[in-house]
Amino acid sequence: MGSPLGVRMPRRGTAKRQYQSGNDQYTYLLLHGDSANDKSVMGGAGAGYAFTNSNVTFASAGYPVGPKALSFNGTNACLQGTIAVQDYYMGGNDYTVEGYFNASNISNEQCLLGASSSSAVYDGWTVGIGLTSSGSFGLHHYINGGGNSVNAETSTGGIVAGTTYHFACCRDGSTIRTYLNGIQVASASCSSAMNQASMASLCIGSGYGGYYFGGWMQELRISVGKCRYPNGTTFAVPGLFGPDAR
Repeated sequence: MGSPLGVRMPRRGTAKRQYQSGNDQYTYLLLHGDSANDKSVMGGAGAGYAFTNSNVTFASAGYPVGPKALSFNGTNACLQGTIAVQDYYMGGNDYTVEGYFNASNISNEQCLLGASSSSAVYDGWTVGIGLTSSGSFGLHHYINGGGNSVNAETSTGGIVAGTTYHFACCRDGSTIRTYLNGIQVASASCSSAMNQASMASLCIGSGYGGYYFGGWMQELRISVGKCRYPNGTTFAVPGLFGPDAR
């Protein structure tokens, strides 16, 4: 019996390449924490990208989602995208950056992850701890090359060292939002497009030449063109984003 009119059926032997739970056309990074490879379904035309691994280890323990996590020493460990690519360019689009983290300390300014053009420091976006006040957590959405940004960031002491959090940082139309464990903790009006070159390099575990993160992260996902958690509404944290789609 033929396929229904207008419905494309998958070719035999290609089922493993179909999108899995948590993966869709908005997903440009999916990194479980088990290796230094970008497992995204869209990045690199579906092939993903490799990172240069500087002192990041892959720890196995009782993590909340998945068997492993990326472990960062807070001194010199990070994953750096080897090339600048179109995939992490946000421009004027909605977006979502999310994952799980547990910080070993909150006394220092630390960048969990961010993307910028290779020739500029204050463009693109940064998600981090203590970006403007000790123990805060949030998103900086850069609007010009002078370092000006719109920030959705908690106040001092917004997070606790040694505590596991799901985080989600979004642009939702003219608002940027930060959530911890499914609850909005900060928001800011953001009518400006991101100041960012069309090609961006992603760094995980540090930012702009330092500000190293100490602790662990897992289940990192970047969605371009979609705010997955709109309107400041509380949501159930997603857990494992699903198996790799490639």
